[in-house]
Order: sequence, then C-alpha cells, then structure tokens
Amino acid sequence: MEASEVGRGLPRYVERDFARYLECGVLAHGFARVRCESCKDELLVAFSCKGRGVCPSCNAKRAHVTAVHLVERVGLAPVTWIVGLRCQLLR
Repeated sequence: MEASEVGRGLPRYVERDFARYLECGVLAHGFARVRCESCKDELLVAFSCKGRGVCPSCNAKRAHVTAVHLVERVGLAPVTWIVGLRCQLLR
C-alpha cells in the first residue's frame, strides 16, 4: 500500500483489516471440517475475517444475523423490507 503524501500513511487498523480481508474465506488460511452425523458427508468451511467495513461477505453476514435478532428476539418489524415493497408497488 502506498503512503499518503500528507501525514504518515494509513492507520494500522486499516492495513490489518485489509490484510484479513484478503485472507477471508481462503481455505489455505484456516478452515473447519464439518461432518454430517447421519450421512457422514464432510465439508470444509473456511474461516472468515469478521471485519467491519472492508469485507462485503462478512458485512452481509453480520447484517443478516442482526436482522434475525431484531425480528425474532426484539420483535421489530423489518422496516427496510416494507419500504422496498412500497417502492416496487409504485413502479
């Protein structure tokens, strides 16, 4: 990464998160082996970076988990779905 002309370059957390993003979902950087007890089929699941703001896959996963929590545990209606539906009906 190139350093900024002003200041001393990128903060360490930006470089760290970007490096983790590059390794996210790559089996060579770590994985878990999951096996079905009934059929004995095995699957390798790559570790994720769990980064915020850099990795679109981890951001989507976090948004999904948060939405499920808000709907099932807190009881909030998914407002964005309602707004999206209204926009589709207006077209």
